[in-house]
Amino acid sequence: MLATRNPTMATAEAIFRTGLPRLHHFDPSFNCSSSLLSVNPADGRSRRSRRNHGSKALVKCPAKVHARRGNTGAHSFGRINKFAGRQDSSRCKCQQQSETFGSDGGSGGMSIPVFDVNGGQEFALQQQLKPENGNVAVVGNGALMDGNGTATTTTDGQPKGSSSNPIEDEAWDLLRASVVYYCGNPIGTIAANDPNSSTVLNYDQVFIRDFIPSGIAFLLKGEYDIVKNFILYTLQLQSWEKTMDCYSPGQGLMPASFKVRTVPLDGDEDASEEVLDPDFGEAAIGRVAPVDSEDGTSDLIRVLNNRLVALSFHIREYYWIDMRKLNEIYRYKTEEYSYDAVNKFNIYPDQIPPWLVEFMPSKGGYLIGNLQPAHMDFRFFSLGNLWSIVSSLATVEQSHAILDLFESKWEDLVAEMPFKICYPALEAQEWRIITGSDPKNTPWSYHNGGSWPTLLWQLTVASIKMNRPEIAERAVELVEKRISRDKWPEYYDTKRGRFIGKQSRLFQTWSIAGYLVSKQLLANPDSAKILVNDEDSELVNALSCMIGANPRKQRGRKAFKQPFIV
Repeated sequence: MLATRNPTMATAEAIFRTGLPRLHHFDPSFNCSSSLLSVNPADGRSRRSRRNHGSKALVKCPAKVHARRGNTGAHSFGRINKFAGRQDSSRCKCQQQSETFGSDGGSGGMSIPVFDVNGGQEFALQQQLKPENGNVAVVGNGALMDGNGTATTTTDGQPKGSSSNPIEDEAWDLLRASVVYYCGNPIGTIAANDPNSSTVLNYDQVFIRDFIPSGIAFLLKGEYDIVKNFILYTLQLQSWEKTMDCYSPGQGLMPASFKVRTVPLDGDEDASEEVLDPDFGEAAIGRVAPVDSEDGTSDLIRVLNNRLVALSFHIREYYWIDMRKLNEIYRYKTEEYSYDAVNKFNIYPDQIPPWLVEFMPSKGGYLIGNLQPAHMDFRFFSLGNLWSIVSSLATVEQSHAILDLFESKWEDLVAEMPFKICYPALEAQEWRIITGSDPKNTPWSYHNGGSWPTLLWQLTVASIKMNRPEIAERAVELVEKRISRDKWPEYYDTKRGRFIGKQSRLFQTWSIAGYLVSKQLLANPDSAKILVNDEDSELVNALSCMIGANPRKQRGRKAFKQPFIV
């Protein structure tokens, strides 16, 4: 599993609006007896003590073990969801800090942070919660919340997890079974929970990327604690010092994933403690490190914001392909030397692949995979095109054209299971050169033209934004015909997506979560507003000015106001 991350700013903003406490009030170990982080509220600075586990520092939470004393390693796949009932076998000493959730002066109540999905308003509801007698609180979106801050009903008052759709009910059961607990608190979901798999690899870890659809599903359901905990613990994991071989990345690097482990407690053979063990790429397949999340990212974002107009113009103008543009490239002259050159990147018409001539519909278009001098990668990449709609990187007209392409080429991009991650697949010599003859990425498999059900929720967001939800509804109906019967695979193989992927994990969490997000968004389209960015009118105006600018005037030599004196 690769460790690349690609959440959008819109998603991050939606998650951070769930009523989080300020970080300088938060003790990441929830006041554990061996608290890892102590904070001075006056200046927000932290003093961190570390315990080395190999070469890494681990977040600790001591737990007294009454049974399963021998289980000091990684928790097995089939028991991940049993952390919820671990009071029978272990007693966690953690106590939730009152200042984290607010205090009622010691009467036992707490202030619950609530996110109103429909209205987008954040507020705190003071409610006396007495878990021992089963009292509940009504939160802003109409759901009921128990004493642990967990929704017990849906927003329409039905019992949590209850619906008229058995596939949807099964999906919620599976998603909740994938939840990982740390020190008694939900902290994320594992990548896959296949009880029949003999090779776990890293699918029993909480992946930062993979949790995005899970987090959105819980937010839309009115269950906020797991998202809050995930964000706060992940932020803490960023601040560690770590070393990969001889390279020490800077502070701010986000781990690819992390895992809850139970290890023996020093000096006490009868006790153990839970630790958060992050993977910054040291154990990843191919040693793929998430370097895109390093502290340099902030500088990169600052530069990109300053050049956002130029970047948007470049993508919209030069990456866009449709029948008109294709015909223009077909008639390109080459080796032009001029400020007014039409073929600015010296693209040779012979580069147009035969498949594209047949694939391109008369109505529709998309953003190509890559562009560089004398070369265009004409492949269609679903993820980039969907998020260009959601983020308004594409214009309104281009966004509709991308959806037109989906409808026109449904048999190529969807067929029997949504959704092709790219089209077409690399084959023959191209496959051998570009993938290194990778047996997992054979043509129409995995990342080389495989079909990924998790793309369903991103298609749904894009379709709802453009007021064309019928596209997503059609895809959801197709998924419901077989994904439950197939045991929720990670991906599908073959050109039409007929086979379960040859190395596909079953009960893949983001396949499950992606389906649930789609169902919730289609049931309440207004809730998609937290996930999209509208087009910036100032950016549109700036782009118009750039299109109308004269490149020769811009590049021409400025006349000197005063002559040289010789």
